[in-house]
Amino acid sequence: MKKAIVYIMSFFLIAPVYSQYRVEGGEGEPLREVNDMSNFIEVWLLNGLSGAEISFTSAEPVASHRWFKYKTSTGETFPVATAESSLTTSVIRDIEDGFGYYVGNEYGPGGNNVVWIIDYSQHLPQIVSVTFDEIEEERCENLKLIMDMDADPLVYYLTDGVYQEIRRHFFLEYQQLRWEGESKQFIQELKTEEFNRVVLEHVVDAPLVNTSYTLRGDQFAEHFGKLYSVNSPEYNAVAIDVHTYAYVIPEEGEEEELNSEQAYQAPLNVRFEAYSNDPPGVMYTWKIFKIDPSTGKRESSETYRYNTQNCEVNFTFSGTYDVVIEVKVPNSDETCAYETASDTQEFRLILEESFLRLPNAFSPGSSIGSNDVYKVYSKSLISFKASVFNRWGNILYTWTDPEEGWDGRVNGKYVPTGVYFVVVEAKGADGRNYKESSDINVLRSRN
Repeated sequence: MKKAIVYIMSFFLIAPVYSQYRVEGGEGEPLREVNDMSNFIEVWLLNGLSGAEISFTSAEPVASHRWFKYKTSTGETFPVATAESSLTTSVIRDIEDGFGYYVGNEYGPGGNNVVWIIDYSQHLPQIVSVTFDEIEEERCENLKLIMDMDADPLVYYLTDGVYQEIRRHFFLEYQQLRWEGESKQFIQELKTEEFNRVVLEHVVDAPLVNTSYTLRGDQFAEHFGKLYSVNSPEYNAVAIDVHTYAYVIPEEGEEEELNSEQAYQAPLNVRFEAYSNDPPGVMYTWKIFKIDPSTGKRESSETYRYNTQNCEVNFTFSGTYDVVIEVKVPNSDETCAYETASDTQEFRLILEESFLRLPNAFSPGSSIGSNDVYKVYSKSLISFKASVFNRWGNILYTWTDPEEGWDGRVNGKYVPTGVYFVVVEAKGADGRNYKESSDINVLRSRN
């Protein structure tokens, strides 16, 4: 019970020290933009000073309220007459733009705040126009905007004379395309850039879609329900943005993205895809160059060429290939062109040199999954045929896929143990021809 009484008494002892200002008037709702408790100052924006007034309420009698104002510091203050008062509230009117008002004495507000008044209607932004300054050598990457605009700084002063400025925010809006990689499509969206000062020149990424540019602001105009904005003429997009993909297509199983660091075996099917913002009349050209192993540079003419947006290529020769693309509108000086830089590539494909080796033994039917099928060891073979013979020269089995083999059976039954003979004819992706033969030792079988 004693603690409760102490708490209540403490509340009433502390409560009188609290006081507050109230600002009214002008068109629309006054905006308290700054509430700096550390420097004991509030900054209010009003849209005009018609009917403007500041009231101060405290727990002390109104007779103790003395109003003052200052322009740049409380080193020079001016008394302000009270227009209206009640028991604990006093009101002043005839408010002026660019002054700090407070209740205190001629030396400062004491423990009270200062109320700084800015008449926004006297500092309206001037937004005149937005035009383009297209720099020829940069137009495919950037676009410079010239913005004819101006705005007074919105300033206030702390009691010790320290200059402060309120940032005005302006907004630039335009249409742009954003690439969505998961769905492989461009998404058109409204893009907004924000400036916290007056900007006369601004560089944006070259637009990928026709658009006009809207400059509006500032944030205080929007608060007071005013619209200060201007639209540029429509800009016709000239830039081309291209996104490319490559997928390895196996004879069986799921396709996978091409890995430029991995070596593959020939023959190999690869699908190339290209996507752009598709200006009217755009043409796609894929070029595939083989790398000369002696120089490490591309051969002078392309090995493959496809004038399609997407293409599927069957690589049958070993080696290293650079894949590049060109995307442009033919016979157009207006639209930019996209072309893979000469010192790089969209993709690099490595196809291993051919290889063939014939094992000389296996154990069919003895250990399932372990050396129970006769298979050759090979890489990058573009043609293949293997035949197994018995000791009398009769063909027992033939297969044409180097990934497959002989399970040691003829007509569904395992052959007896013994020595058999295999002949392989093949051609490598590097042009090498193979005609190899070997004994096959069937170590154990099951009849």
